Amino acid sequence: MYVSTKDELLNHVMELTKNFSPKNMDVFTANNISEKIGISRNLASQYLNELVKEDKLLKINSRPVYFLHKRVIDGNFEISIDRNVFMSMDEFTDQLNTGKSELKNFQKAVGYNTGIAYCVEQCKAAMKYPPNGLPILLTGQSGTGKSYLAQLMYEYAVDEGIIESSSPFISVNCSEYANNPELETANLFGYKKGAFAGAERDHKGLIQSADGGVLFLDEVQGLSPECQEKLFLFMDKGIYHLLGENSVRNHAKVKIIFATTKDPNEALLRTLLQRIPIIVKLPALDERSMEEKEEMIIGFFKKEAKRIHREIFISNKVFQTLMNYTFSGNIGQLKNCICTACANAFLHSETKQQTLNIYLYHLPEYVFPSAKLNTDLSNQEEKYMINLYGVTPNNTIDKITAFYGSVLNNYEDYKNLKIDFNQMLEIQFANLNSYYDYLAFEKQYTDLKIKAIEKVMEDICEFVADKYNIQLLSNCSFIMSRSIYTQMQVNPEIKLWEAKRNTLIEELAKFLGEKLPKEYMVAAETAALIKQSLDISLSSMGLILCLLNVKYYNAGGHINDLEGIIICHGYSTASSMASAANKLIGQHVFEAIDMSMDTHTGEIAKRLKKHIQKFNVIRDFILLVDMGSLEDIGNEMSDIPNINIGIINNVSTRLAVDVGYKICEGKDMESILKSAGENMTPAYKMIINQKKEEAIIFTSETSTHTAEKMAELFLSSLPGSIPIKIISYNNFKLIQNSGEDGILKKYHVLTIIGTSNPNIQGIPFIALEDIISLKEIKQVNAFLVRYFTQEEIQQFNRNILKNFSLQNVMQYLTVLNADKLLDYVEEVVNHLQQLMGKKLSGETILGIYVHLSCLVERLVTKNQLETHLDLEGFESSQQLFIKQMKESFSVITNHYGVEIPVSEIAYIYDYIANDEFEK
Repeated sequence: MYVSTKDELLNHVMELTKNFSPKNMDVFTANNISEKIGISRNLASQYLNELVKEDKLLKINSRPVYFLHKRVIDGNFEISIDRNVFMSMDEFTDQLNTGKSELKNFQKAVGYNTGIAYCVEQCKAAMKYPPNGLPILLTGQSGTGKSYLAQLMYEYAVDEGIIESSSPFISVNCSEYANNPELETANLFGYKKGAFAGAERDHKGLIQSADGGVLFLDEVQGLSPECQEKLFLFMDKGIYHLLGENSVRNHAKVKIIFATTKDPNEALLRTLLQRIPIIVKLPALDERSMEEKEEMIIGFFKKEAKRIHREIFISNKVFQTLMNYTFSGNIGQLKNCICTACANAFLHSETKQQTLNIYLYHLPEYVFPSAKLNTDLSNQEEKYMINLYGVTPNNTIDKITAFYGSVLNNYEDYKNLKIDFNQMLEIQFANLNSYYDYLAFEKQYTDLKIKAIEKVMEDICEFVADKYNIQLLSNCSFIMSRSIYTQMQVNPEIKLWEAKRNTLIEELAKFLGEKLPKEYMVAAETAALIKQSLDISLSSMGLILCLLNVKYYNAGGHINDLEGIIICHGYSTASSMASAANKLIGQHVFEAIDMSMDTHTGEIAKRLKKHIQKFNVIRDFILLVDMGSLEDIGNEMSDIPNINIGIINNVSTRLAVDVGYKICEGKDMESILKSAGENMTPAYKMIINQKKEEAIIFTSETSTHTAEKMAELFLSSLPGSIPIKIISYNNFKLIQNSGEDGILKKYHVLTIIGTSNPNIQGIPFIALEDIISLKEIKQVNAFLVRYFTQEEIQQFNRNILKNFSLQNVMQYLTVLNADKLLDYVEEVVNHLQQLMGKKLSGETILGIYVHLSCLVERLVTKNQLETHLDLEGFESSQQLFIKQMKESFSVITNHYGVEIPVSEIAYIYDYIANDEFEK
């Protein structure tokens, strides 16, 4: 990710502060920091003081002045410092010693504003909803934190003034009464003297004890049906009867929290379940993000350190083993595991020792075997001990603001003429990739809200992509939904961050709108659809990210700047025609305006103006109307500046499709109108053609066997059978025979899919690497739409994404160990790029990966490739490249004992010669 000098300075201070000691303060001076970063002292002082104002650094006004990272100090000393400037070191150390502040209620829960943020929202709603809150059911596996969350709900209610601080919190495990329903009823509702044998005095129940407070019923599936029935009567009316006293009504106000590890439908009677409006499912530990698991591990070790009054160090192996192990007992088992490890280490430590080192062998026996084999004998565990107070867990807010900051800093570098616009975009795209890697691979979401957002975003991206003839791959909706959801979880903090930089953000949004007007239009419509569908308003920063997304996925593409509108009289006439035309074209080209038969021209013009002004970047509009009288609307539109309107009357579906195709091809408005006028004269011609069976050919320059395996992968991805022949064929024969090959005469070939383009005129080619990346999947979908529903097409795309991953393709196409083979191939490609002094495009690298992996198998199995078409000419003209390729290939030669022939090197050269970057 792009890092500005100011951010580099902040990161440097953060690393310094992790090892903070009052005895070594010289490293925290502006002079020392400026030397380490390599900037002037004046610039360092300027940045340091700015970061103090931004609430990121602490400043100690001693002589010399010191600067410390605020969040690291807060985390390491478990305090919350409410100011940024101290007048002396004594004042600062007093704050460290006396300024400890407890985290409040839900802030104590790891992931309260990220991974389990939605769960926390639901819990707050249950406590706060007037007049007396709502019953809530906590579900989830054992050890996921249901009891802990119930305690935090009680604390929240007290902190918010919903209940008095003296109000009780009563917790009961209902499984204790599973075999004694009479006892559970008596304990829950209370009983009168003599109600049953042994009832020698009146006894108030748990409900009366919890009056005015909270009653937590854990393992509620243990309650008998009779007791559950009495409970829902109490929840409905707020009244209950003591056992043995049915004539007297007792009243109580109790907030009830239920919890179960079972399916709610199995655990509770339907009548009781219907009276619990909020059900919260807590995620298992494996469903929590890596950063949350890391925070838990560090937190539990710190608690043990407090308990035994020692400073604890853990080995890196211990940390990695705990991070990778699957705890079936979830958070509870993780906590016990850490406690056991500390106890094992403490047992063999010296009594007066001030520190405690935790090694791998201190872990419980069920965890220890899961540690990964380490063959590096020089990597001794003792060398890599972790100081818990030097670890600062990843923070979602920091991740988001760091990404946002990099976007703004990059723009400021452009303003200061340090980079040009294209360089600025390249850096922004790199920033996007880095941030999206974090969202996709480091964060995990388990609640239903993110799934709902993702489904809506899929529909929005598909609609926008079709309408503007742009690319928004399937992972775009996946990433955008996570980006939106992540920002929702920390919305107040993000809003505050954006408010402080509002002027610069608005300036960047306006600048990008002027430089990339079409992308801005698409982003604005996407934002409007998000607001309409999800009731989520994107901020200006969110709009900037959406715009960068559109540009990123369509860096070299074309966005339609000509729009078609069908206007017809009659109920849904225009809508039906536009829908049919868009479906036949395969893209959303036409908008529709339906008019009643008595609508006058002025009303039509008014609606049309409103529509055009929504898309003020588009300058050309073609109107297809159903009768000549509507042509008069052109006169009504003359007051809209800077737009051109073309009108064609007597619209039909056939005419709309013809015009729509030309719009998609990027034809100008005048040529489209002229062509439509010439083609409107009816004509006929009778053509009798021999019917050919349709086919898709899979081919490979390596072998027919490889093509057969690709075809098998493709067939296994289809949701059903189709009347299209799937054929594997020799690529070399296609190249030799060109368009005269017998296979092309026998079948109507829809497309050729393979590892090398045979360049057959009139037949589109889709590279295997474009299948792997889903870049050209729409071409394939166009053939399948006749046979499958949209849902089945989406299933096909998901199957392709799964089956044609690079890893799967390699495992399927070669008999060698795919993991090791890909590692060697990566080393070859990296070394070749270094020798050539060139950076190849991702597409080219992907193609070389596929080719080299198949090549190595053929060399190992001695399955020779037919010679290159111009091998002699290549060998005489590319001696340097041949030498570079052989040197790069040596790692494979050494491992598999095979030499790369010159004919194979020629094919690799063909890939690079066609590289997009080279063009």
